[in-house]
Amino acid sequence: MSMSTPQERRAGLAKVAQGRVDGLILLRPWARRPWLQELAAVTNRIVAVDHTEPFPGGHSLMVDYGPGMTQAVAHLVQLGHQRLGFIGHLPMVEDPRADLRRKAFERAVADARLPLDERWIYDRRKIPAGRCRARGARGRRILGRRAFAGAGAEGPTAWCAFQDLTATGALARCYERDVRVPEYVSLIGIENSQLAEVSVPAMTSIAHPLNEMGRRAVEILITEESESSPTGSVSAMEQTFLVTRGSTASVRREGITSSAI
Repeated sequence: MSMSTPQERRAGLAKVAQGRVDGLILLRPWARRPWLQELAAVTNRIVAVDHTEPFPGGHSLMVDYGPGMTQAVAHLVQLGHQRLGFIGHLPMVEDPRADLRRKAFERAVADARLPLDERWIYDRRKIPAGRCRARGARGRRILGRRAFAGAGAEGPTAWCAFQDLTATGALARCYERDVRVPEYVSLIGIENSQLAEVSVPAMTSIAHPLNEMGRRAVEILITEESESSPTGSVSAMEQTFLVTRGSTASVRREGITSSAI
């Protein structure tokens, strides 16, 4: 069932209330929290995938980005990068995964004993109210530009981004400034989406354990684990891993810095 529009959500809710649906696996439920509460009021046979918090009677499967982010940082260190930055998401987009991904990056950098300048972390906390309201590709290019510009004269030689879309926005900004990726700047995305495969160069990205999450969600519904807790429960899926492609390469010590992009 699609739940994209109010009409579709009302129709879906009616089907569930009538007992025509035995169980639901939800994607991106955090985008529609009020509706999720309505749904949980009529059934406890729900598994929310890539969801970060419990909800009454349901089960959430969240992604632990730590393993994949650790691999990403180790990969960059092996290539000779010592100054790493992080680009967050657009300020008007509510996404509870944003802080999880940023914190996973910060932990991985700290564990690798690399320097972490606050100027190298750029997310909605640093964007003044009313700024960067552009959406889509333009918004992500603006986000990349501001991250690069605020990084300082000796900014990062490699960046991790909140998602593949954000990484490709930063990539577009690099091309606008005639800055070659990965010759001068390396980029890593998160989600390992089709966009990562078709970008030029193809984007190195941290992959979700999608197949395992799908199997686990079905298992929970079949074994009725989704009914086990009236307050809801959360499981972390730890099988994130790095898929290496053409957007990362050995650091080039001569040339431009991030602030010039």
